[in-house]
Amino acid sequence: MSTIALLLVAPALSMSLDDAMQAAAASSPVSAISRARVAEAHAQVRQATAYLLPEVNAAGASLWQNEVILDLSDPFLLFAQQAGIPMQPSAFDDVEWPEITPGQQWQIQVAGQQAILAPSAWLWRKAAQQGEALAEEEGEVDRYQLGGVVVEAWHASARHQALLADARAAQELGEHILQIAETLVANGVATEDQLIPARQALATARATVARAQAASQAADAALALVTARDEPADPFTVPPAPTSLEATLADMDRPDMRMAAQRSEAARAVIWAERGGAMPILGVTGKVFGLDPAPMIADDWNWQVQLGVTVPLVKGGAVAAKVDAAHAQLEMALAAERLVRDQAKLQAIKAHGELSAAMAALTERETALELAGQAVRAAELRLKEGTGTMLELQQGQAGVAEAQVRLTLAKADAAHAHDLLRQVTRGL
Repeated sequence: MSTIALLLVAPALSMSLDDAMQAAAASSPVSAISRARVAEAHAQVRQATAYLLPEVNAAGASLWQNEVILDLSDPFLLFAQQAGIPMQPSAFDDVEWPEITPGQQWQIQVAGQQAILAPSAWLWRKAAQQGEALAEEEGEVDRYQLGGVVVEAWHASARHQALLADARAAQELGEHILQIAETLVANGVATEDQLIPARQALATARATVARAQAASQAADAALALVTARDEPADPFTVPPAPTSLEATLADMDRPDMRMAAQRSEAARAVIWAERGGAMPILGVTGKVFGLDPAPMIADDWNWQVQLGVTVPLVKGGAVAAKVDAAHAQLEMALAAERLVRDQAKLQAIKAHGELSAAMAALTERETALELAGQAVRAAELRLKEGTGTMLELQQGQAGVAEAQVRLTLAKADAAHAHDLLRQVTRGL
């Protein structure tokens, strides 16, 4: 197959590794889970903040009770009798005594309270803010872990595309060798049985193309599943030589390392929040209430304002127990932080070593391909001079095809090792 034909059958669209990362992050359910987690943490911050804001409540009720009448007839009669003043009970028959408590009464009340100094609520708000930052870091870790899957899928697609191109080139080369052999047979230079190896090599090349095409389609399908885009990977490029291991380790800044550090900070904030349970609270409360109809000896509307301090004295050791539990959580968080950091360094050391080895193998494969090409050119020259054989040329061409495949694999390994090192040190 010619180069022009290869261009015609090549996919019209492809995507870079960065494009694949963005597409995967946009389409993956992992991103939706991360957004929901951050939204939940943000709501917890608002909930903790609410304890520092004023609280106002309104209430209304209808009260039924017995009527209380201010009837002073008996005291007056007793006083008149003691004073010697003639007075009959009937004298008060036309008197309308005042009503002290009505039988039915509407009650309306508006009450509010505000914490002026509440260390516990303030510390829990700080702890909630640390939890919100932790949720954001967890989202970054989710995307980072997803990135590792994308790296593997993208490089598998790019690798199999390159191998498919090599297989097609080998098939084209086999067709070319068969044409040369057929020409030699037609000119009487070679015999018919010398066509058998060329035909066998071409059949093998065509089978290799079919296998490579199936593998490439499967790799592209896996990449499409990860990214939700039906586009194969861009051709990979040969990476530059790696920096020193010391520089690589010094440049590490992985999301899971940041999340582990943030988890330790969140644990420290919880310790202080639990300690706040033993701290005093200064607050003010106010109340306005009205009665309709109002009692004779009360106003329609009344109000109260109270400034008070609440000092926790004994809680049965609950605060101390919670503080101890928070300290244990901090110790676990610090240990996990060290573990994540050590594991990340081990991964970086391994990836750096694999990249160095891949670059050395790449140099070796480039040299091998150059030598194989020299062998083919020498075989062609001998064949033209009549001192060589068709079999030598076929063997030389097969050596070139094999060397080209090995070089392609070496390039793919180097590109994959380079991106893997980037992923395990900082994330793509």
